[in-house]
Amino acid sequence: MYIKAKIGLFQGLDYVLNAMGSVRRGMLFALGVMLGIGVLFAPVASAGDTAVSIRYVGTGIDTPFDTNDDGLLVSITTADTKGTFGKGAIAITAEFAINEDGTVVCEAGYVPFDLIQSTAILTCADQSQLAGVSDAGYLCLNFMTGHYTGEAEGDYIGGTGRLEGATGTYVSPFSGYNFELGTTGFRSIEGTIEGFVRK
Repeated sequence: MYIKAKIGLFQGLDYVLNAMGSVRRGMLFALGVMLGIGVLFAPVASAGDTAVSIRYVGTGIDTPFDTNDDGLLVSITTADTKGTFGKGAIAITAEFAINEDGTVVCEAGYVPFDLIQSTAILTCADQSQLAGVSDAGYLCLNFMTGHYTGEAEGDYIGGTGRLEGATGTYVSPFSGYNFELGTTGFRSIEGTIEGFVRK
């Protein structure tokens, strides 16, 4: 099929060349060569890779629990999702600590935080699940307005159902408003997840 497509391309160009002047011939021949090279060297996705693009909207809350004895309390987020795997839901745990080395730069009025660790489980409508972990990211929080923005980068580490054994990477920018700063930390959140899943 590929060889026939190439032959058809150059036959079509030859027909046009015969019908046009010599100046345009040279231009069309060069274009044909470039198209042929483009087909030969165009990047091809690895077999089994699925591009992931998901949007989520939900709520979160801080807990009084230190789940790994590192002195940091874990927060929990739940959200509805829509995207690559259809409609579903996601649950996320996360630990943040104030950034002290200046590597997180926020807008004026925002306090910088490092993402220490995060775990996420995406549940699809067919009850297949996809698990992800992250230890890279940041959060910028305005203690006056409660507004925050951030981003997490991580890896998929497996799943169940049609996503069993899945691997891959993701980036998730997010934002929202914290309505109960200093108490429960109850907040809104919305974000996207972009990346790929490989099986």
